[in-house]
Amino acid sequence: MTSFTTLLTLDNLPIVLPEGSQNSSFAAKANTYWCPLGKAVGKAFVLMRKQDVDTIAAASQSFHTLKFVTRQASQADQTLSLSGLVWVNAQRVHAGDTNDDNALYLVELADRRTLVQQFSDTGKLAFNLRSFAQADDYLTETENVSWLSAITQIWNTMSFILGTFPGLPGTVTPNGLPENIHFSGKNSWNALHHLLEKINCTTAYDPVQDSFSIISLAASQSNLPADDPHLFDTMPVEHAASSIPETVRVYFHTHYRNYGQERDTQPDDNW
Repeated sequence: MTSFTTLLTLDNLPIVLPEGSQNSSFAAKANTYWCPLGKAVGKAFVLMRKQDVDTIAAASQSFHTLKFVTRQASQADQTLSLSGLVWVNAQRVHAGDTNDDNALYLVELADRRTLVQQFSDTGKLAFNLRSFAQADDYLTETENVSWLSAITQIWNTMSFILGTFPGLPGTVTPNGLPENIHFSGKNSWNALHHLLEKINCTTAYDPVQDSFSIISLAASQSNLPADDPHLFDTMPVEHAASSIPETVRVYFHTHYRNYGQERDTQPDDNW
């Protein structure tokens, strides 16, 4: 029988492999990773000792790396690294001495989608708003915005987290224009998926490359080869976490000056 050893680390610090009964809530979650398609946030749960949890907390780094290493005799280590993880919380899983460095904690992490899901902001964006004076025409300052341009503008409000806009899939050619779309101080992540859903697309996050892409939901998908090592995890059940923003930004309603006026009366020239 082939024998191997599995080693798990978070930021190169050891992760504890649970032993005994798997019926407890923390043991069922421990050392799992779930990466969904679309706008849902990927989650990881790992079991660590207090002294290692304190070391990571003291470092105050923005992103963390979860590493899976498989060691087998006479073979090179097989390593899978998942970077771009954000610390959510760590909860002690059993009672004991307050200062016990070996106390076990269940650490919850989320991928970088949690940042844009909670803190992104569209600013003020308007795409092809219909003129009230002439329903078959658009307000000048919002007209001729294509699907690609609209999606790019929303993506760019999150590029500091998502990276450079990857473009639409080559098989996707949206018809017409995105009409009567107006975002003012909305969540950019939700706004992005609002438009992508209309052209049968969504986002895909690659946790190994720590990169994002846009895919067509109509495209065929291939399975992993039978001999390709991969991770499998049942979907964990978790309680909704409450988050309070550090600051609040207020947007006031925008009234375009040529609403209800004659179509040749524009705010930039002859009004």
